[in-house]
Amino acid sequence: MRIVHCADVHIGKEFSLNRMKSKSRKAEILQGFLRVVEYCRSHEADVLLIAGDLFDNENIDAAAEEQIKQALGSIPQVDVYIAPGNHDPFTSTSPYSREGWSENVVIFNAKPRIIERPDKGYRIWGCGFESSFSESRFMMGVRMPKDELINLGIVHGQLVGKNGSSTYNPITDADIDKSGFDYLALGHVHKQTEINRIGNTFFAYPGTPEGQGFDEDGIKGFYTGEISKKLLARNELIMEYVSLSMRRYYHVNVDVTGTDSRQELFDRIEKALEDTVKDDITVAVESDNRIENNLYKLTLEGALEQRNFISVEELSARLAMQLYYITIKDNTTLLIDYEALAKENSLKGIYTAKMLDNIRMKEQAGDEAGAGLYKKALELGIRAFDGEVSM
Repeated sequence: MRIVHCADVHIGKEFSLNRMKSKSRKAEILQGFLRVVEYCRSHEADVLLIAGDLFDNENIDAAAEEQIKQALGSIPQVDVYIAPGNHDPFTSTSPYSREGWSENVVIFNAKPRIIERPDKGYRIWGCGFESSFSESRFMMGVRMPKDELINLGIVHGQLVGKNGSSTYNPITDADIDKSGFDYLALGHVHKQTEINRIGNTFFAYPGTPEGQGFDEDGIKGFYTGEISKKLLARNELIMEYVSLSMRRYYHVNVDVTGTDSRQELFDRIEKALEDTVKDDITVAVESDNRIENNLYKLTLEGALEQRNFISVEELSARLAMQLYYITIKDNTTLLIDYEALAKENSLKGIYTAKMLDNIRMKEQAGDEAGAGLYKKALELGIRAFDGEVSM
């Protein structure tokens, strides 16, 4: 039996970084989920497990809702199970309460339910949120039969170890150990975890199929694989992580120390960006990971000769034409002979001399914090004189 396990799609989520791109990103997140559905079709999946937060909220555009219903209805051979999460709880006003879902789609609510499919060799337990918070342990007391059927579980919630608590359906180690599930499909955590195991139960968070912010950087996707009684008898589970995401978020730090020219600095930045698209061979990437498609948070570090300095504005203008989105933070320091500069007969020289006097005064008084502030003010002031920052 082949399963596909995804979660935390968040269809309808607003793109807060850039309002001009918000509508297109909302559309791309929807398209990302539709690609998962198409993957189920092309790879002949038997079961699609959607472990919560398919929607970001209940105020979903009617056209988007209809596309989802039509897509899931177009794969009648795939059994689709949805466990609503804290962002898309099963309420009287949620999309889950409305008509139009196809017969192959089962949507769980807060009352745990077991569905048996002996014709396909499995049974599934599921439970979902009916509000944005739940301190109840949905899985407490779950005990699945031990027979010839594969036992699947699906729920949205937070792993809390042995004795932890959570307002998002706490799941303890004991809950997993005693459940009798062969595979537990989890949702809520947007970062992919490895396939883990407690007792005889395998479980994992797939993370989100499409990153939604810089706190969700790198490769995103879902789990898929074969589950059989034969494999489980050998304590094996054949699963792979698949990425179909259109865009990715990356944090890139570049040390510019030692660059001899502005072009060398550009080259160093471009190489760092290129390195982000060298994919992990352990992930089945089925979409092009291109620099121009991605979103970057670039941080410049190190010491730089003033003649080679490039302002954030200049860098942004140059890179904005090559990338979908970039934000730049400049943490560099300038290599300047301030003592020599202070002797110049110019406004810049007078300013430098005055700031050096303030720095020495603070240092003599033992006020290192005050001296540090004047040092920062000196560097920013010199950059402003050269038109490198806006004051």
